[in-house]
Formats: sequence, structure tokens, C-alpha cells
Amino acid sequence: MNALPEVKTKVVFLGGSGVGKSSIISMLFTGRFSDTIPNTIGSSFFTKTYDHGEKFPPFVHKMNVWDTSGQEVYFCITKMYFRDAHAIILVVDAEDESSLDAAERFALEVKDNISEKEYIVLVVNKIDTLPAFIPGIAPDEFVFKSCSFYDRVKQFEETHKIAKSFWISAKNHEMVEALFASVDEEVGKGTIGPGLGKPGGANAKGNAFLSAVSTPSAARRLGCCGY
Repeated sequence: MNALPEVKTKVVFLGGSGVGKSSIISMLFTGRFSDTIPNTIGSSFFTKTYDHGEKFPPFVHKMNVWDTSGQEVYFCITKMYFRDAHAIILVVDAEDESSLDAAERFALEVKDNISEKEYIVLVVNKIDTLPAFIPGIAPDEFVFKSCSFYDRVKQFEETHKIAKSFWISAKNHEMVEALFASVDEEVGKGTIGPGLGKPGGANAKGNAFLSAVSTPSAARRLGCCGY
């Protein structure tokens, strides 16, 4: 039996330090949540495979998910990772309004470095900390509006032409699968990604270089990020 053709995409998580980017990714890939995940230095990536053998034409989607550092000292390195991305996930903390300011900075950098056709998603994480959140009950707009900067979030969505927004809890596994499934769905529609019959090389291009600059010593050699 012939192997199904592959479509490879690069999905990059961006956001300030401590907003829960690593926790979201960890929950998808391991199904476990930890309060003690260390801050990401440079970046790391994981591959999630979606089999679309039932579609026509059938294909396999390999989603390369990049976790990046939110620390200011690594900002110039982080910018290198999203230049060839197919989807950008901007993450903010539901109980920290300053995290939206960090997302604003990333959103402006994204606008300057990738095409407007790329798929940009806003994720408000840690909704389990909101006053109206009740464990075991599916969150709705009433819960989201209990966020102290809800209006700013809505304005952010409009200003930066966010394709979709997700209010999630990595800790409670609330809407984590739906977030990634939404990206996969857009690939299936052909909205994002290289498409069938085209090179999926956006994920391979530059990876050796990116790996080479993902440590403080490498940053010093390149003379960036304050080193």
C-alpha cells in the first residue's frame, strides 16, 4: 500500500514569559499538566500527526509545533522562528493584563515579517483563574467577560485581524485539543500550509540554523539578545 502524501506545517507559539505556552503544548502531547515546567530557552519543537486518509485527496498532516521563549533576552532569537510559519498562536494570561502588551509586541513583529495570509490565533490561557469559572462546566461568554481586560482582548482581535480566538485552560485541558484541531482543519481546507503536491519545506528550511541559535552561548556568538 502506497504511503499517503504528507503536508508539513509550522505552527509557532508566541507570548510573554509565564503565560503557559509550554503547558498548552505539553497537555496536547503528554496529556499531563505541571506547575513546574521551566521557562523555555530559545525554542523546542514537537510533531503532531493528523491522518486524513478519509479525505479526497487523502493525506497526512504533520504539524511541527514550536515552543518559543517569552523572555525579553531571547526576543531577537524568537523572531527568527516565525518568519516561515504557517500559523501563529499568540498566548496571553487571563489574569495578567500585561501579557496582552507582550502579545501586542509579537503581533506587530509578525505583521512586519510574514504575509497577511498566515493564520493567526489568539489564545487566552488560564481561564480556570477567572472569577466566573466553574470546574466541570463548559465555559461560555459569561466566564470570559469576567476577565478584567476582556474589552481589550476584543479590541486586540479586531486590530490585529485575528482569525480565531480560544479561551482555554491548559491546567484543566479545556479547549486544548480544539485549538490544535482548528489549525488542522484549516490545512484540510487548503487555507493554510503548502498544500498537496508542494514542498513542505517551510519546516525544514533554516532548522539547522535555528537549532544553532537556541542557546545563550550561540546567542553570544551571533552578538544578539544583549550578549
